[in-house]
Amino acid sequence: KQWYQRRVRAFGMVLKGCIRTFLFIINTITVIFGLAITAIGIYCISKSKTDPFTDMETGSLVGFIVFTLFVGVFVLTLGLLGVFGSLTQSPRMMSAYVGLIVVVLL
Repeated sequence: KQWYQRRVRAFGMVLKGCIRTFLFIINTITVIFGLAITAIGIYCISKSKTDPFTDMETGSLVGFIVFTLFVGVFVLTLGLLGVFGSLTQSPRMMSAYVGLIVVVLL
């Protein structure tokens, strides 16, 4: 009976390590995409001839550019919470990560 319990405990530790590694890899990819989206938003704002924060009602793509920038920052924040939460195994960081995932899915 003890042999079985040790085997199950060892399998649980291996599975926990696999899940942590999977979270790290997925969230690292998410951070890269968040950086790319944020960089595109910053580039578009720098190339825009109008002030993006005051000319929202002109009907141009300025509103979309600002939206892209905010989405990029949100995705970057989500990815960083996931990466650092999986590395440090911090319950607060993982709770914030799960909370943001729930907000995105709702």
